[in-house]
Amino acid sequence: MLSNERMEVQVKKKVLLGAMLAVGLFASMTVWSPMEVWAEDDAGVEAISVEPDAEENAEEKPAVWLQIQPTAVRMGLKPGDVVEQEFKVSNIGSGDFTFKVYAAPYSVIGDDYQNNFSNETNYTQISRWISFEQSEYRLAVGEEQVVKFKVTVPEDVAAGGQYAVVFAEAEGDTGGMEVSSSTGGSVKAVSRVGLVIYASVAGETRNESKIADFELPTMLFSFDAPDVTAHARVKNTGNVDFEAKYSLKVNYFFGGGEAYTEEKTYLIFPETERFVEMAWEGTPLLGFFNVTFSVTAGGKTEEVTKFVMVLPPWVLILAIVVLTILIVGITLMVVERKKRKKSGFRV
Repeated sequence: MLSNERMEVQVKKKVLLGAMLAVGLFASMTVWSPMEVWAEDDAGVEAISVEPDAEENAEEKPAVWLQIQPTAVRMGLKPGDVVEQEFKVSNIGSGDFTFKVYAAPYSVIGDDYQNNFSNETNYTQISRWISFEQSEYRLAVGEEQVVKFKVTVPEDVAAGGQYAVVFAEAEGDTGGMEVSSSTGGSVKAVSRVGLVIYASVAGETRNESKIADFELPTMLFSFDAPDVTAHARVKNTGNVDFEAKYSLKVNYFFGGGEAYTEEKTYLIFPETERFVEMAWEGTPLLGFFNVTFSVTAGGKTEEVTKFVMVLPPWVLILAIVVLTILIVGITLMVVERKKRKKSGFRV
């Protein structure tokens, strides 16, 4: 028979070996991989502005480079109105060019709000009400041109929002310079800029909204650093546009100090829905937070505050392994004690 001391040493060795295996498992599972970063472009209009690469050639400019002022205008209209407007187009490129002006319907597709300048809806009829004093202009380098247009509202038009874009587009050779857009890929050097028209026709307008898919996860697991995220879908069931305001505020659970805060505002068009996700990029790999997420749209507000725990999966796996080892170790010690009692040994 083994002495009590030798039996206890063997049990302790088994527990120590199990702990070493757990540490090895922990190290093997701690795999670091690069974080994915997602970027979102909230630009409302297809008007790309490109700065020449100053490092390569400070003097080089695209042959055709248009600039428009202003880039957006809001208009209050009544049936039968005739409203005159104007905007300015500047040639800030390195060559002379001719440009044409025209109106296009402005709408969005999908809940991710992809811009569309071809589909006509009940809310894009204003593009048909626009007429220009002149449809084509010639601009020399450094010159600017005031473009005048008129909006003639029909007498029998329905109340509600109306949306269009007035484009100024260069004709002929745009210089052939290839540049990178903010969303990837290549596009021609700037050849088109636009003035967005947000109009509302007086009458029986409805400002109605619904906030759906309002969610703030409370547990985040990832081998990368998982971002604290929240999302909501705002539905515009009225006939005029409104702004939806999103807010994400993160405080440390221990200490209560502010860790992150962000507020964003998005336009919601009539009879559309927009899905927006907010994320704290750069969330620590491990942390405990109090997170408040709120959305205000069309006179309604949804808000929630939750305790959010950010954990990489290996933390839970390690906890399970260690707990299992402790349970096995305790079980072995209990079994050994029972054996010693039966053999006449005392604890």
